Amino acid sequence: VTAEKEANKRKYMRKLERIFCDIDVSGDGLISEEEFTNMLQDEQVKKYLAGLEVDLNESSSLFQMMADEDGQVSYSRCMDGMNRAKGLAKAADILCIRHDLGMLRKDLKLVKALSAQGLSEEELGACYAVSRVNTSKPLKSKSMSP
Repeated sequence: VTAEKEANKRKYMRKLERIFCDIDVSGDGLISEEEFTNMLQDEQVKKYLAGLEVDLNESSSLFQMMADEDGQVSYSRCMDGMNRAKGLAKAADILCIRHDLGMLRKDLKLVKALSAQGLSEEELGACYAVSRVNTSKPLKSKSMSP
């Protein structure tokens, strides 16, 4: 039974690899949300993913969970995300939880860094709020004002 499961998993991963290569029209090893959305328009891909019980109604959320800070999904993140999203709807929920946990880790790291600078609670709150608006460039020090 284990050998059969492993064979099915390898088959599934090869199919996902072919799908990824097909949708990576730019050939850069990353897929954008546009490339991902275009992929989901293909009837064969829809049937394949539906057969794996990947909820296509949540495709935008699925992409966001897999995407990096630049809004791109690498091959490895795509394989990992799609593999985790297959199965019952609970798998998608777990993917959301993993994403939220990653965001919480980033927030905690930011709060620790800001706390180490000796800022007051009000300054910490203001820096945190500003950094949440622009998460790609969190504030590093309190000497940021002109």
